[in-house]
Amino acid sequence: MAVLFDEFREQILLSRPRTPAQALALFAYQTGAMLEAGLPLLAALELNREQAPEHLRTALLAVEQDLKEGSSLAKALSKHPRVFPPLLVSMVEAGELGGILPKAFSWLADHYEREDKLFQQIKSALAYPVLVLILTLVCLLIMFVLVLPNFAHLLSNMGTELPLLTKMVLGISNLLVKRGSFLLLLVITGFGILYIFLQRPAGRLWWDNTLLNLPLIGSLALKVISVRFCRILGALLHNGVPILQAVNVVKKTLGNQVLEHSLSIAEASLKEGQGLAKPLAQEKLFPSLVVQLVTSGEETGQLPQFLLKLSDYYDREVERTLEKVVALLEPVLVLLLGIFVGGIVIALLLPMFSLFSSL
Repeated sequence: MAVLFDEFREQILLSRPRTPAQALALFAYQTGAMLEAGLPLLAALELNREQAPEHLRTALLAVEQDLKEGSSLAKALSKHPRVFPPLLVSMVEAGELGGILPKAFSWLADHYEREDKLFQQIKSALAYPVLVLILTLVCLLIMFVLVLPNFAHLLSNMGTELPLLTKMVLGISNLLVKRGSFLLLLVITGFGILYIFLQRPAGRLWWDNTLLNLPLIGSLALKVISVRFCRILGALLHNGVPILQAVNVVKKTLGNQVLEHSLSIAEASLKEGQGLAKPLAQEKLFPSLVVQLVTSGEETGQLPQFLLKLSDYYDREVERTLEKVVALLEPVLVLLLGIFVGGIVIALLLPMFSLFSSL
């Protein structure tokens, strides 16, 4: 148990939160606006640092020092991967090489604003179903721990044989009352083990694969990933980033190891001089529309434009799918609540009906 606790604590300490999309959007917007206004890069970073969160402020101070020593901005940012993600570094590098740094920051601000908006949409959409689920669990716990024990005494004094459903309900109630502390400890330990498992590559791969195969939720997750893939790859290619480097950056931003593996195969194919569409088609993980337009884009030499248009399409698809998921979740949760509560009520009434029928 002590070893498990130590490992759990270690995992928490090592998984410090990355910079939120909202903070990255603000940083990119302010930096781009100041550069557009003609401020020197160092002055823009210094002004940004004064109003940034603590972890971002510390990183920016180190970045400023590197710039004073002659480093490029992209190289200085890349030294802080937990603060500045690979996408931001690659886009800044493309902006520096192409002399379009303000434009690069403007795109980054728009991208991270979209990411934050999507996160808030999902969060808001799931808030009510999650609340219903929590209230359902609380109500059931109260019934099993506080209400049903009183009925157990009443039913035991009736002197009749209890139906199977009633025995099952009262058995669960008795278990929760007498072994509640042990069960709580078991649940906490189980969640701890699950958390540690999901931090490992095998656990993360299992979770990501499971997520993609869930009804509706899997479809939503795949569309969210498709938006990221199309928007980021399209923007990087549009700004002159070589396709091999662009795919490597995109791979790190998808947030799903199953699809990251698919892009690793595509990366190997690109190194051998082949195109991107063929390995994507062979893996059969990305939507067929993505594969078709990547094929068309490679054939016509307009891959960046095709990808950026496709990202707008999937943006709308994500909103529609999210509405479907929420519309389905709410009645399902209410139905489950009705089944559980109704089952308990029926279990309590059955012995009384049996008693009345025997009179």
